[in-house]
Amino acid sequence: AIALMPQELGLVQTLSVFHNVYMGRLGTHATWYNLANLIRPFEREVAAVTAALEPLGLAGKIWARVGELSGGQRQRTAVARVLYQDAGVLLADEPVSALDVTRADDVMTALTRTYKTAVLAMHDVELALRHTNRIIGIDSGRVVLDEPSDRVNAQDLWPLYDYARETG
Repeated sequence: AIALMPQELGLVQTLSVFHNVYMGRLGTHATWYNLANLIRPFEREVAAVTAALEPLGLAGKIWARVGELSGGQRQRTAVARVLYQDAGVLLADEPVSALDVTRADDVMTALTRTYKTAVLAMHDVELALRHTNRIIGIDSGRVVLDEPSDRVNAQDLWPLYDYARETG
């Protein structure tokens, strides 16, 4: 199975953090189970969602409506959903773009502990180098770099970004 975390997070603003995270496993349960859990969440599901929220610093927000959260808290809710999903592979587009440096490190640690195989689109090259074991650079649809992370540095990656071309 593949867990997907697009830049557009796909959260339901009027539902709680719990319900948005629980959506990561909707396909693993029968419809009646999901409906019952929507109305009165089962203890084991609350415990599992809480476990996904804890490393992200969101366990205290489990019953808050997503629409009441900050942008960073919303992004961490989406991260919790893919952690809770626990699929074999993660595809994520800028999974930590709304987070400060310390929180981004914590979230990347949680993601890389859960997913041994992940394809991440990231613009924070230092963070990518710290938390991945392979870097693939794409320019105009072509692979122009494919190296272990410990063989490249940030300066090697900057030419792949438009801002580096613009500032020359």
